[in-house]
Amino acid sequence: MSFCEIFNQDSTLSSYPDDNTHFSLDIEQSLLTLREYLGFSIPNPGKVASYLRQNIGLYDVVLCACMLTEETFGNTAQIRLGIYSDPEIDDEYLTICIRQSHYDADIIDKIDSICSQYEPDLNCCKGWFVVTTDFRHPTA
Repeated sequence: MSFCEIFNQDSTLSSYPDDNTHFSLDIEQSLLTLREYLGFSIPNPGKVASYLRQNIGLYDVVLCACMLTEETFGNTAQIRLGIYSDPEIDDEYLTICIRQSHYDADIIDKIDSICSQYEPDLNCCKGWFVVTTDFRHPTA
């Protein structure tokens, strides 16, 4: 059983009635864990945390997608969690961007596989989230 399957079985993960203090602490702890233990790059964690607080239902979906991305790409990629701001319209959303030194021909298939597992859960969420690549090399 994958982490996400275990994660989705725990119904208490989405039960944050009106206690935003605990939810905010969980978001911050999750971002620290992604960065410190899984090596995710999070260029602007404050904006990511703020987006997740504004779009509470997205939290579980994003964490599951992060774990799927880590399981798929692990040490072969730089995984960046951030906010994409569309320069043409007033729109922002969360992204996981995968960057590799060498891109295999099947990277889009791997990303599509990740997306197909979490995208159905986006239907009941406010906010948006996508896993993608920009085909750039990892940055420091």
